[in-house]
Amino acid sequence: MINKILNYIRQNNLIEDGDSVILGVSGGADSICLLHVLQELQSMFHLKLTAVHVNHHIRGEEAERDAKFVEQVCAKAGVDFRREDLNVRQLVKESGKSEEEAGRDGRYEVFFSIAREIGADKIATAHNLNDNSETLLFHLFRGTGLKGLLGIPAKRGMIVRPLLCCTRDEIEDYLKEKGVEYRMDSTNLDTKYSRNKIRLELIPYLKENINAKVEYNIVNAAKNLSAVNDFVEEEIQKAFCQYVEQDTIREEGFSISPVLLEGMIRSLIKQQGGSLKDVTKTHIMSVKALKDMQVSRQISLPHGLIGQRTYHGIRIRKQEQENILDLPEQVLIVNDEMIPNVHIQMQHEPENFEKKNIKDLVYTKWIDYDKINKLVLRRRKKGDFIVIDDRGSRKKLKDYFIDRKIPQEERDRILLLADGSHVVWIIGYRLSAYYKITEKTKHVIQIHYKEN
Repeated sequence: MINKILNYIRQNNLIEDGDSVILGVSGGADSICLLHVLQELQSMFHLKLTAVHVNHHIRGEEAERDAKFVEQVCAKAGVDFRREDLNVRQLVKESGKSEEEAGRDGRYEVFFSIAREIGADKIATAHNLNDNSETLLFHLFRGTGLKGLLGIPAKRGMIVRPLLCCTRDEIEDYLKEKGVEYRMDSTNLDTKYSRNKIRLELIPYLKENINAKVEYNIVNAAKNLSAVNDFVEEEIQKAFCQYVEQDTIREEGFSISPVLLEGMIRSLIKQQGGSLKDVTKTHIMSVKALKDMQVSRQISLPHGLIGQRTYHGIRIRKQEQENILDLPEQVLIVNDEMIPNVHIQMQHEPENFEKKNIKDLVYTKWIDYDKINKLVLRRRKKGDFIVIDDRGSRKKLKDYFIDRKIPQEERDRILLLADGSHVVWIIGYRLSAYYKITEKTKHVIQIHYKEN
């Protein structure tokens, strides 16, 4: 079996010469086998081994005996030993996770923490071929996409699994042949855990009634699916580069294959939220459904994200935490008095100011001072309007925003200079025609907007 594992390590580039390797050692058959095998290969690869045992404090004295057993095995073998303690039941209360999930996540946090501390290159876990097939079935029954059917990878980052090529029977036979002792975890026999039901009840039934090689066939199917998944992921990445701009899937992207569109949505959610944890098929379909909704419709997504229909496609972004509407109204001009403001600079132009001196600037405007009653800096309000031509034609501010295809969330950010409900200047956009300089204008002021 050593040669089988060695070939698997080399084929998957799991371990390199001179690696410092952390081993997760529970004391069970799989982890004791992993420890024994890597000891056998230690001189060949010049490895530095550190065994880490995590006590979950679920099984009381039994768990203590396991910890002492692993410590004794490591001492006898001359392998560095680290014991860490986790209060898994407390983690369950704090996180809402199941015992299995909380224990697994806590265990990996310990491994990574020690790896950072000692500068380890790899973290080796003792998953075997049976674990792989059981995990695939677990994902299938629980509901999963293509990735959930790929099984356990031989390598993910610094985590390596050298025993994935071996069945549980092969491992136990190897230990028996070598006369190596190991511990039995009583929770592995408890069928209240879903994985144990699959291991102890379902798999034996399938082997007896369907196919004796069921574990191998499941794992082989996962390998085939993995090749398909690699192809699909490449196509999704191509589509992402073609149809995604910053945080938005462009309109053209809606017409491509549903598989690629859903993949782009997942990728964009991960890019914007940092993770796909808790993102379900329902979330993906809800984002897709936005393409048939009116502009500005939005949905909530995990990780504080929202999906939103825009004029140009589907946007996925972080939900703004601050209240952008809390800017109080600031009076700038009242009763011919100019009031200083950090954002707005105002100055009278000389009486001989000529219209030809007006420039087309985005953040500087010249207006007819005599037409101002009370000039206020504020956000938009219901009933706001702007005059769009010399005939005095009015347009609702909302309609102006719609015509310009300004997204809903940006409309709430835009600053206005207003005289009552009449918008004098949509800052950064346009000036009301009513306040423009004409031949009849007597007094002119220049208004300049500057960001703080």
